[in-house]
Amino acid sequence: MYIFLLLVFLVVGFILLINSMLKLYNFIKNNGRQNLSRQFKKIKQEILNKIMHDFNVPNWNMWDKSTHFIDGQYERLQRAVTESIEVISYDDDNISATIKGSTGNTYSTNYSACSCPDFQLRKLPCKHMYLLCIWMHENNKHRT
Repeated sequence: MYIFLLLVFLVVGFILLINSMLKLYNFIKNNGRQNLSRQFKKIKQEILNKIMHDFNVPNWNMWDKSTHFIDGQYERLQRAVTESIEVISYDDDNISATIKGSTGNTYSTNYSACSCPDFQLRKLPCKHMYLLCIWMHENNKHRT
C-alpha cells in the first residue's frame, strides 16, 4: 500500500515538474531571450537603486549613481555579501578599513580606493568597497 502511494506521489510530482518546465519553455519562447534579459537588467537596476538609497553612509555619494550600473558592478556587490570576506579593522577617523578578502589577502579600503588588484585595474568600486559600505550601514557608522 505504501509503495503504491509513493509511486503515485512520484508520478504526480514528475507531472508537475514537466508542466512547470513546459510553462518556462513557453514563456521564454514567447517572450524571447532579449525580453528576459531586459527584465533581468531591470530587476538588477531596481536592486541597485534600493541599495544605493539605503546606503546612508558618508562619502559614498562621491561615486556617480551610474557607476553602480556599469557591467560587472552588480556582481561585485553580490560577491560582497556572498563571499567569505570580512572587515578586520575599522578606522572611524579616516572612514577606512582593513578587509580580509576571499583569498585570505588583506586590503586597505575606503570609499575612494582599495588596494586590491580589481580596483587598481578598473578604478571602480570593488567588492571590498561595497562590503565597507554595507558594514558601515549595518553598524550604524552614519555621519551627517
